Amino acid sequence: HAGPDQRRVGERIARLLALAESPNVHEAEAAMAAAQRLLLKHNLELREARVAQGYVWKHLGKATGRTTEAERVLSLLLGKHFFVEAIWVPVYRATEGKRGSVLEICGSPDNVEIAEYVHGYLVQTADRLWREHKIAKGIRGDRDRRTFLAGVMSGMSDKLAREQKRNT
Repeated sequence: HAGPDQRRVGERIARLLALAESPNVHEAEAAMAAAQRLLLKHNLELREARVAQGYVWKHLGKATGRTTEAERVLSLLLGKHFFVEAIWVPVYRATEGKRGSVLEICGSPDNVEIAEYVHGYLVQTADRLWREHKIAKGIRGDRDRRTFLAGVMSGMSDKLAREQKRNT
């Protein structure tokens, strides 16, 4: 159960993540970097409290037959920058009668919640950027979609790695 300081930090991170939804790419990147910086500081200070708090797990996204490069990069990004463990677990897709896999994250309740938000934000942003790219370039099909999405996720991962190095 979070104290007043933890709640204040959580609210500030939530505001920064909301700002990260800005259509202005630079503003969104700056907000995401600031949220990461605050998370880094917050998690380093509360390491012992997190262990006592317990861990939770959650599945993110849909179970699929194939894991794309963009999904793999996103799972690595969450694990590296948002204080969760991310693994791909096998599942059975009953409605289709097929096997598949789904991303599972594990960590403190706060970190899992933030990683879930970041996951959703990055998936939606990458899709929006793809649609905008298609319109700008007059592209009709989705042949290059997976490559484009992987590039977006790799770019965000690289940006967060540079910010982490600078903040550390």
